[in-house]
Amino acid sequence: MSLKSAPSRLKQGLAKFVKERKVAVFVLAFALVGGSILLLATHAASPYASSQAESGILNTATIVNDVNASGGSYVKFGSGTITTINPPTSWSNVTSNLAGMASECGNLTMLSPVPNSNTVLAGVAASGLWSSNNSGASWTKLDTGAGADPITNRPSDIVYDPTNASTFWEAGIYGSTFGVLKTTDGGTTFHGLGSTFHDDGVAVDFTDINRQTLLAGGHETAKRIDKSTNGGQTWTNIWSSLPSTVGNSFTTNPIIINTQTYLINANVSYAGGNPGIYRTTNGGTSWTQVSTLGPQGAPLITSNGTIYWSLGGSLAKSTDNGQTWIQVGSGLSGINPTQLPDGRLLSVGGNTLVVSADGGQTWTSFGAALPYSPADAIYSSGAKAFFISHWDCGSVVLPDAIERGQ
Repeated sequence: MSLKSAPSRLKQGLAKFVKERKVAVFVLAFALVGGSILLLATHAASPYASSQAESGILNTATIVNDVNASGGSYVKFGSGTITTINPPTSWSNVTSNLAGMASECGNLTMLSPVPNSNTVLAGVAASGLWSSNNSGASWTKLDTGAGADPITNRPSDIVYDPTNASTFWEAGIYGSTFGVLKTTDGGTTFHGLGSTFHDDGVAVDFTDINRQTLLAGGHETAKRIDKSTNGGQTWTNIWSSLPSTVGNSFTTNPIIINTQTYLINANVSYAGGNPGIYRTTNGGTSWTQVSTLGPQGAPLITSNGTIYWSLGGSLAKSTDNGQTWIQVGSGLSGINPTQLPDGRLLSVGGNTLVVSADGGQTWTSFGAALPYSPADAIYSSGAKAFFISHWDCGSVVLPDAIERGQ
C-alpha cells in the first residue's frame, strides 16, 4: 500500500513524528481493503549502521531524500516480511586464503557484515581489509585502487553510512599511517583522515547530510577524544572538557547521537581512572556523567534506537539516547553484541552463541557448540550465515581464524 493513500490526518501525524525524531523510519503498512483501518509499525533507525548493527530489518525498503524531514535527512519507507533466523547447526573453517598470511599480534582483528549485501569484511593486522562475497570460500584485498592510502593499522571498527553502505569509515590501532580512513567506493580506495592516530573507535554524525562531525577514541590512551567538524581533515582533542572524575580512564568508543549530543565511555586503565558514561548536549563544551558503568568496545545501536554496550559478562543498556542506563544480562563472553534481522540480540555465552528476545535480560543457547572461544561473532543477512573469528599474538593469521555457521 502506498503512503499516499493513507488518511491525511495520519500522514500529517507521521510527518510530524519523522520531523520531531529526526531519524530514519521504517514503515510497515497494511490496509483492510474497503475499510478504514490502517496499521503502521514504525522503528526508529540507528544513528549509524556500525559493524555490529546491520540496517534493514524489513526485507524490502526504499531510501528517499525527504527535504522536509530533518533538513534533508533520509527516511526509509518499505514493507516486507521479517524472517526468523534459525540457529547454526554446524561450523566450518572459511579462513581460506587468509590462513598463514603475514601479520602481527592481533592478526585477524575483526569481522564486519556489509549492510544489505552478502559481503563480509575481515580485518588483518598490518595487512588491511579483505572482503568475501561467497561466504568465506575466498577473500579479496580491498584498498587497491589508484591513489589509495594503505591500511597498515590493526582494523578495530567499521561504521557504514546508513544511506549508502559503499561509504564507510575504518578505525584502527598501531600501524604507521592513519587512525581513521574513509572509502566512498565500497573499499576500492581508502583515504586517511587527518592526524588522528591509534584509534579504537570512530563515530559519525549521520543527522548531517554532509557527515562533517566525527569523533575518534584512542586505544589505551588516556586523556584523548579527537573531534573533527570538517569531515576528518583536521582534529582537535576535546578531552579537557570532561569532568576530572574521568581521571586516566580510556575513552575508546564514542557515540554521536546528533551534531550536539555525544556519549563517551570511560573504562579504568592501567594508570587508574574511574568507570563511567558521559554525555554532552552542546558539542563537547561540557559533559554530564550519566552512569558509573564502564563499558568497552564498539556499541550496538539497534533498529529501535536502544543502545547496548559490553560490560564483559553483561551489557549496559539505554532506551533514551543515553540519558539513563541499566545493567542487563549475565554470563556473556564480553564480545561486542549484535542484532539479528528478526530483532533478537546475539552474543556468546559459554561454548555457544546466545540470543536474547527480551532486550538483553535473559539469554538462551543458540545452535551448535562453538569450535573455539571467539573474539568476534556476527551474522550476515545477505549470506544467511553466522561468522566467528579468533586471533593470537603470533606473526601470521591462524589456520582456523574464521569459521562459518549455518
